[in-house]
Amino acid sequence: MEYFAGLPLYVESDKYFFVHAGVNPTRKIEDQTEQDFLWIRHDFLNASDLSGATSKIVVFGHNPTVAFTGKGEIFISRDRIGIDTGAGHNKRLSAFDTRSQCCYCADVK
Repeated sequence: MEYFAGLPLYVESDKYFFVHAGVNPTRKIEDQTEQDFLWIRHDFLNASDLSGATSKIVVFGHNPTVAFTGKGEIFISRDRIGIDTGAGHNKRLSAFDTRSQCCYCADVK
């Protein structure tokens, strides 16, 4: 558990912001809370714009894409990439390669 407790809440690259659950669209990154990064759902998913928080593309999990798109596929929009395709619910395990823009998925059985 010490290992996990020592991990950062998010990781940034030039273009992407990697986080567990998402960001609060009304707060700048430096004003976000641990609760925002780990547990946010509706405010993040329903936001029409994330520019109040970050100009980067937010890559997130925690929220199975089937719950907000009706499909168990990687979700890609101009400012978000959702990669939780339901592995925890016996659906699919997915990964997104930011360099090649390729999606990789495997059924969980």
